Amino acid sequence: MSISWFDQSDYPCRLEWGRRGAESAARRGDLIVVVDTLSFSTCVITALAHDGIIYPCATDEDPQDLANRVDAQIAVHRTEASPNNPFSLSPLTYINMKSDTKVVLSSPNGATCSRLAHQVPYVFVGALINAKAVGEAVSALVFETDATVTVLACGERWIKPHEDGPLRFAIEDYLGAGVILSHIKLKKSPEA
Repeated sequence: MSISWFDQSDYPCRLEWGRRGAESAARRGDLIVVVDTLSFSTCVITALAHDGIIYPCATDEDPQDLANRVDAQIAVHRTEASPNNPFSLSPLTYINMKSDTKVVLSSPNGATCSRLAHQVPYVFVGALINAKAVGEAVSALVFETDATVTVLACGERWIKPHEDGPLRFAIEDYLGAGVILSHIKLKKSPEA
């Protein structure tokens, strides 16, 4: 029997990182909280606060194809935002969003991790601005369903990967995950 020092299976509340963490949590069927604090998560939260609808789009998916299928606008690069294409990976572009507006939002971290988790029963998006609400909602849902939860700090991606791989540690995602974890009333793994 091989024991992994990084095995969190004895704990109902876990912390993982990036795409690998998203894939592992999805394979287990965990309830997943995606934390990409500075852009993706805060954009999604702001859009939802204005009754908008966000369709996450992974970097290997075609945003135009998804937008055509769901009749949505595509978020553009921050520098390309305009009155005709107002939405981007800047949360401020969602402040004047009209109710029921649909936006396809692509990002290499939060959106991609959300798509990797698409087959699980519950995916939450968390950041500093909704940490308490997400933590409380997750706690309540876990008590109802007996599910395990993985809080996923998405991290960043190196443009040019090196010996440590493509994932780059992001302190803001770690802090956002930590605040959310502080509101989840479950036994946590040492990582969490």
